[in-house]
Amino acid sequence: MPETIKKPETIKKIVTVVGARPQFVKAAVVSRSLRRRPSLREVLVHTGQHYDANMSDIFFEQLGMRAPDYNLEVGSDKPARQYATIMERLLPVLESERPDALMVYGDTNSTAAAAITAVTLGIPVVHVEAGERMFQRKDMPEEVNRILTDNLATLNLACTERARCYLIKERQAAHRIKMVGDPMYDLFLMTKAAVEEKAERLAPGYGLEENGFCLATLHRPQNTDDENVLRTILDALDDADMPVVLPVHPRVTKKIDRMEWQPRNNLRLLDPVGNRDLIDLLLHCAICFTDSGGVTREAFFAGKPCIVPVLANWWPDIVESGWAMKISPSRENILSHLRTFRPCVEAPVELFGDGNSAGKIADALEELLLGRGDLSPWNYDS
Repeated sequence: MPETIKKPETIKKIVTVVGARPQFVKAAVVSRSLRRRPSLREVLVHTGQHYDANMSDIFFEQLGMRAPDYNLEVGSDKPARQYATIMERLLPVLESERPDALMVYGDTNSTAAAAITAVTLGIPVVHVEAGERMFQRKDMPEEVNRILTDNLATLNLACTERARCYLIKERQAAHRIKMVGDPMYDLFLMTKAAVEEKAERLAPGYGLEENGFCLATLHRPQNTDDENVLRTILDALDDADMPVVLPVHPRVTKKIDRMEWQPRNNLRLLDPVGNRDLIDLLLHCAICFTDSGGVTREAFFAGKPCIVPVLANWWPDIVESGWAMKISPSRENILSHLRTFRPCVEAPVELFGDGNSAGKIADALEELLLGRGDLSPWNYDS
């Protein structure tokens, strides 16, 4: 007779809250790992912070994620109102589902608002990608969101050893911190393998030569809210001595249309692309230009030099490794570094883990929720 699989006596429920592209990417690979754990059941909530189909739906489709159990349809707004709307709409979900834990990723308004809502109900919070610091709050709402969430969390899961050390220095109890690596690296390795198996590549489809173009992304307020700054960046990218492809964030598209700006030379404006197409472009570009922390990491995973037009940067490990360069976004800086910046050292191995962070996150959840450890949600000194 076939062996009967015994179901666990206790199944623990986790509500995962996502709202933006980097969180879809991480949640995709972690959710896959959670589905293999009979003791855990996940309920997926999408806040709708990124609501455009090209910024949201395409990632669920390409990453093989099931449809969210709830979509709060929050949309874009000023941070304080976005917090309030997320909290108001998430509260009845948590009261109905009564989860054993709430898991959040990264540093968005969805992250902090969900964590605040959970702790008001006594629900333990698990924060993936905890501990990263810029030590700058001006023009960096992400810093505030991380600090809030790290201090509310029962369990902080760090992507890098540096982040783990920051949390220890901030006097977080050591047993509430685990170094698990970066689930984005897990997914990058899987996506890279899938891209390399494809017969058709995206880059040649755009008429781009292997290692002969720059991939750019742009979305941070300090680079896009001021029309003069945005125009300077766009003009510089347009005058680069190689083709530059820029998948444009929907919010930035509206600004470019309002400015009536159009490329004349080497810049090509694209609709937003899904994760697989972004990795395809990264693997075949010569250099990356981005103000996104997530894309900076993905460029590092792909072995591509990265220019970051933000002087404060989430990933100092990559800058210190020689594979990313922080610059102020002047025309001269952009054109000079696009032309000359190329790393002269090997990239460090396993800076973001070993490619099995999703499994380690699932292990940490079982340890927390099944009583295999001594984690206390509220006793921060023990």
